[in-house]
Amino acid sequence: MYIDTSHKVCEVIQRYINKEVEEIWVLALNNNLRLIEKRLIFRGTLNQCLFHPRDIFRYVSLLNAACFIMVHNHPSGDFRPSRSDRILTNRLYALSIMMEIPLKDHVIVTDQGHYSFAENAKLKIAKSIKASTLVGI
Repeated sequence: MYIDTSHKVCEVIQRYINKEVEEIWVLALNNNLRLIEKRLIFRGTLNQCLFHPRDIFRYVSLLNAACFIMVHNHPSGDFRPSRSDRILTNRLYALSIMMEIPLKDHVIVTDQGHYSFAENAKLKIAKSIKASTLVGI
């Protein structure tokens, strides 16, 4: 499947996500934005999901992915990104550029809708993120 919009991301992932707890899924893509594989990377609690970026990069590296999309849900139904969602996305995006496996989008899904960082022009390396802060994430 060719994945070039957040709507297609939702088509792929909606039936798999557990709506009771937060989950983080990764869609590994090839050079043509075709889905190689999708995987649940982390499962959390009702309102948080702790994870480490190295686990995402290990997964996409093993699949020889050209890029990836991160997806997570908000069981609350509010698809707007939280402050921690924005910080996490900025850090993950910066790391993806350094690793040369670009994060193409981070999509938050709920039953009420979804939010795409890419489609809202929010994928960027924040000025507040310095190279030194990327060490030890």
